[in-house]
Amino acid sequence: MKSDDEENPSIPVPMIGLGLMPMLMLTPPSSTYDDTTVGCERTESFQLTNVGNDNLDLTSVESTGPGYAIIERPVLPDVLEPGESSSVTLAFTPTGSGTFPGSIVAMSNDPRGAQTAVVNGIGVVAGTQHVSYTIPFVDKADILIFADQSRSMDDDQVKLAENAAAFAASLTGMEEDVQIMVVTAEDGCSTTGILRPDDVDFVTKFQTSVLDGPENVWSEAGLYVSQLAVEQTDAFMCNADFLRDDALLHIVYISDEADSGPVTWLDVVQNLRSKKGSEHLVMISAIIGPVPSGCSTELNSASPGHGYAEAAVETHGGIVSLCDDWAPELNIIATYDIVRDTFSLVGIPDPSTITVLVDGVRRTTGWYYMTDSNSVTFSADPPRSGQTVDITFEVPIVCG
Repeated sequence: MKSDDEENPSIPVPMIGLGLMPMLMLTPPSSTYDDTTVGCERTESFQLTNVGNDNLDLTSVESTGPGYAIIERPVLPDVLEPGESSSVTLAFTPTGSGTFPGSIVAMSNDPRGAQTAVVNGIGVVAGTQHVSYTIPFVDKADILIFADQSRSMDDDQVKLAENAAAFAASLTGMEEDVQIMVVTAEDGCSTTGILRPDDVDFVTKFQTSVLDGPENVWSEAGLYVSQLAVEQTDAFMCNADFLRDDALLHIVYISDEADSGPVTWLDVVQNLRSKKGSEHLVMISAIIGPVPSGCSTELNSASPGHGYAEAAVETHGGIVSLCDDWAPELNIIATYDIVRDTFSLVGIPDPSTITVLVDGVRRTTGWYYMTDSNSVTFSADPPRSGQTVDITFEVPIVCG
């Protein structure tokens, strides 16, 4: 502001302008209609809200995609004042089995244009349904070995080292692509790097990595050390290139004590599966004292290997008693079938009609139906690589 005031000929006057604009928000922005039997209808309500500061003129609300229809909507055109809402009900009636994508599109005077909510429906046919799964073979394995470095394990470390040549020979004779890393250091870094059974210095390096590891604060914390080792397999880290995306990660623990680390076995298993991106590509085996009582012989003794044992059971790995002549059992390390225990169904079955076959042989026990996940889970002798699982069941017509 200017004037003829000699002392203050010009004075700034702060001004703030507030624009008016209607804004339409459509919620939820996306939705899934789970398994819906053909001939049945599922509905979902969507909210149309004016989150702007000016009146919103709602002119059109339509659905797209086969099987979708709006069955309740406001009388159009409709005016929503700031903060006011209106609702729309979208029905999904599948015309067959499969996935049905669709959307709700709302038009108004919102200067941003049309607002859309994405929907996805799954249609299933009532009657007899059949799903079939063939579990693939794995042709690559990344084998990580943790050997307890406490003094009570000296004899077992020597036994493992003495059998290095036989171990290498058994792996070399297999068609699969195998690489091995022994980890004993408390930081999870391997001192000898990645080993392959056909390396000319495999035996020497394997023996060195097993025998020369110092006793340290985490000598009996294999779960924690192995987790550190796997976390450090990215580029430029100490165990870089060990973890391959398409290989089975098989961790083998050798210890005469229960795991005494700062993490639980379940947390470690979950973290390993997350790192691999697949629960089916993680297996844990253990050469330990049997649970729950441990073992004792004239030549050896071991406390129950809690932590390792539970992790092995969870991932369908092998368990060998440390008190047995376990050196010939090193083939446990070369075992790396994919094991799968849970199989999803399409359509909600009548549980009493479910039949399960593995390689054509009917299983009447050892599995159960999980309502929450709509799946069949094996509680005993789960299928392995190369096996085919066929599940047949009846889907009743139940609308609601």
